[in-house]
Amino acid sequence: MKTKLMDEERILFEEDELKQHIEEILNQESRQTPEVLRKLAWYLELLATLIEKRNLNGKNSEKESVYSTYAIRYIQTHFKEKIRVQELAEHIGVSRSYLTKLMRKEAGMSPQEYLVSVRMEYARQNLLNTDHMIRDIASDCGYDDALAFSKAFKRKFGISPSEYRNQSRNGENTLM
Repeated sequence: MKTKLMDEERILFEEDELKQHIEEILNQESRQTPEVLRKLAWYLELLATLIEKRNLNGKNSEKESVYSTYAIRYIQTHFKEKIRVQELAEHIGVSRSYLTKLMRKEAGMSPQEYLVSVRMEYARQNLLNTDHMIRDIASDCGYDDALAFSKAFKRKFGISPSEYRNQSRNGENTLM
């Protein structure tokens, strides 16, 4: 009990310290520089993780949430790159099967399914809002092969990317 209270006090202290750093950064005149914004993003990420830890019950839940949260955030920010679930799991420090179990619990899908979902949503938005060629959108989503991209898109939405774009421009699309 005493250890848990000490941990909570440490977390609260760390949160206060982080909040002070964030306020200092926001009050700087040069806050628009990429370096300052990256530093602020790092502090906010750390603060969010600390808050999540404090709000969760049980030590295993804390670790599980941190692992799956990290994996989700990593996928969201690196989906354009080649991501291998095994390498992501090793980077986090868990096995592939354990990461898959955690992701299914947190996100309702495996890491690979989540990656495809993020990529497909990005592609859908690009098809709606740009005139980029489909092969360029495929490449921008992390697919080396436009055919593999088109098959994945059709599997996800039941319609090819070109049909989706044409229907959305004609006001016929129901995937919005």
